Amino acid sequence: IYWRQPELQAIDQSDSTFVSRLETLIAPFQGGSCPVRIDYNTGRVKTVVELGDEWKVHPGDELVNRLEQQLGKDSFAINYVGG
Repeated sequence: IYWRQPELQAIDQSDSTFVSRLETLIAPFQGGSCPVRIDYNTGRVKTVVELGDEWKVHPGDELVNRLEQQLGKDSFAINYVGG
C-alpha cells in the first residue's frame, strides 16, 4: 500500500496582496496534515517557501472552491507527493 500525501502549492506571480489573501483563505482550514508551499516567481527571482506546520490545512472541495474564486484556477494546485 502506498500513501500519497496531498500538498497545496500556491503560485505567486509577484502580486503584492497574494500572500495576505492566501492567509485569509486558508486560515479556516488550518489544523490538517496537508502542507502549504508558495512558489514565488517575480520574473527575476524564483524560490519556494514551505509554510510551517501551523499552516497545514484540511484539503477539500470547499477550500478548492474558495481558492478558485478568490485567486483563480492557475494560482494553486493540489499535488500528491510521496508514494
